[in-house]
Amino acid sequence: MSAEPIEAALPGALHEDLALLDADDVCAILRIKKSWLYDQVEAGKIKVIRLGRQLRFRRADIAEFIESCTS
Repeated sequence: MSAEPIEAALPGALHEDLALLDADDVCAILRIKKSWLYDQVEAGKIKVIRLGRQLRFRRADIAEFIESCTS
């Protein structure tokens, strides 16, 4: 049986979707405070994946949020 990493078996787009960001990553990218991020998540403005008590974010969802803020 092969011990091939799962990333090697996934197509590029799917692999990119599985590379999740945590709250600290998103805060660093957007240069925001964690409390503001949590407020936006609770308001439903930023999509989130809940893994137990942990929050994870897709890069595509963060990009979508940024686009929605563009005037």
